[in-house]
Amino acid sequence: MRKLVALFLFSSFFFSTGCATLAHGTTQDVFLKVTPSNATLTVDGKVTAPGMVTLTRGDSHKIVATLDGYNQAGRTIDGSIPTGWLVGYVLPSCLLYETPLIIPFIVDAINGAIDELPSVVELTLIKDDSVASVSSH
Repeated sequence: MRKLVALFLFSSFFFSTGCATLAHGTTQDVFLKVTPSNATLTVDGKVTAPGMVTLTRGDSHKIVATLDGYNQAGRTIDGSIPTGWLVGYVLPSCLLYETPLIIPFIVDAINGAIDELPSVVELTLIKDDSVASVSSH
């Protein structure tokens, strides 16, 4: 009986954590590039420098670049399930355990570990022609 209880507790713990959570966690590094490089860059309303930032996988992130004399540029990024991931997750569990491991799948879906953000986000600002240049004579 003790072995059965121990097996139940072990399997409950083991199957309550998703594969994606264990494999790559709930955050992802994303490289941000902006042109011109002296533009102000914000991610979710917080000023940041171009380069590598760590973002949560399960959330939408608004990235905006601004610079005087240029039109604002922005992009919202969302996580998406990589192609083939679902088949790679469900099919092996069906073959090994005769039923899909629904609890780990739900854990990964809830905490966002199942999502994949773009690895690079590039924003290019365009000169604002409506800004009149002032010259002194």
